[in-house]
Amino acid sequence: MTTTTSLYAYAAAIAPAVIAPALAAHEPTPRAAPLLAAVDAFPNHRFEFPADLQVAPDGSNRIFVVVQKKGVIRVFRNEPDPGPPTTYLDIFDRIDTSGVESGILALAFHPDYANNGHAFVTYTTHDGDMWHCIVSRFTVSSGNPDRLNVFSELVLLDVPQDQPDHNVHRLAFGPDGYLYIAAGDGGSPGSDAENDAQNPATLKGSILRIDVDNADPPLNYAIPPTNPFAGNELGYREEVFAYGVRNPWRIVFSPDAKLWVGDVGDASREELGWATAGDNLGWKFAEGFRCNISPDCLDESLTPPLLDYNHEFSAEGGFAITAGQVYADPSCPALFGAFIYADFITGNFWALHYNDDGPTANTNVLPLSGVRPTAFARTQDGELLVTDYTTVGRILRLEPINLCPADFAPPLNSLDFSDVIAFLTAFAAALPTADLAPPKSQFDFSDIVAFLGHFADGCP
Repeated sequence: MTTTTSLYAYAAAIAPAVIAPALAAHEPTPRAAPLLAAVDAFPNHRFEFPADLQVAPDGSNRIFVVVQKKGVIRVFRNEPDPGPPTTYLDIFDRIDTSGVESGILALAFHPDYANNGHAFVTYTTHDGDMWHCIVSRFTVSSGNPDRLNVFSELVLLDVPQDQPDHNVHRLAFGPDGYLYIAAGDGGSPGSDAENDAQNPATLKGSILRIDVDNADPPLNYAIPPTNPFAGNELGYREEVFAYGVRNPWRIVFSPDAKLWVGDVGDASREELGWATAGDNLGWKFAEGFRCNISPDCLDESLTPPLLDYNHEFSAEGGFAITAGQVYADPSCPALFGAFIYADFITGNFWALHYNDDGPTANTNVLPLSGVRPTAFARTQDGELLVTDYTTVGRILRLEPINLCPADFAPPLNSLDFSDVIAFLTAFAAALPTADLAPPKSQFDFSDIVAFLGHFADGCP
């Protein structure tokens, strides 16, 4: 039986002869058309100012929408014609929504949610002159899997601050089983005038990491022993995993275990990067690649972002980054494995192709869309959903358009030998993106023939 490896070698040998004429016939041309479409996924469902979007990790195919100003989380089935959303949690009586960024803000499910029913929520309260960012655990009701027991709340963290913005905006479980918490700098006047983001003695302006499966009294959680400041005698908060962030509206783990941080900028730059234990991500010494304090601030003590972009209303810029998700639908090889992110103000959506060394290509796949993206979620089928933050907020599905089947690699506006190499690499690894012809999940010469046919056809 012919092996995948030998088919790869054969295809590599014949590819130049087959593809060279196609390259000559199909000169690469810039494509101005969008490569993604934002389609209303649930036309009968509207949510006033949806702040977060999650999919339960229990195989139930349910979608959860955090409705910021209502203090509720709604749940419904991911089906073509789902019934009306029901209330998963209602804590309106516990929150304060008077600040622009205040309310109920994020939801995360325990990795073992199917068995323990633990869900984690962050919200804001107001007490006198102080605001508080609360991170709590709730447990699902024993008689209703679509409802959290509102009386089961266990408060894990209370982060006080004097302004109602740059809050605890995001919760995410890492592959290590720990809960990661994105805490903003508190929004103090004068752009972090207290320099909290550069002070590990405070929880503000940091990515925090805690162990929610254990407790070190009086804490309702434990400190992971590998946290960079665990056991320190300098007065630093042991919860701090990385610091130097301003307003990390979204953090997310990609399938390759990278922790992505989208940090909303101040005066001029938005930035997207990775965070590892002990990293100083720069704020407020730096904003993106721009130094704020001194011209030589970007030394080895700071971890620079992967990319930044200007504050401008154009297809290249924006004013408030929303980190997204890795595109995981194998039916679109051109975007498979790219990190999709967006800007809340301009509605630009980008696809960032990358490897372990950093970005390899960054493409605007949906320019100036008019969407106000606040959160992304990936369904159990690999579809990518995004919230549209308006008074009649929609849940949109991102669907590829104007992409030809042979477009396997950036640049996404042309076919060249990089697409051939990308297909052959996927074929050799038996990746689903290379499964172009029946029988399904069987990689043979018919897939190679299908690719060559698509390549010869060019792009529309």
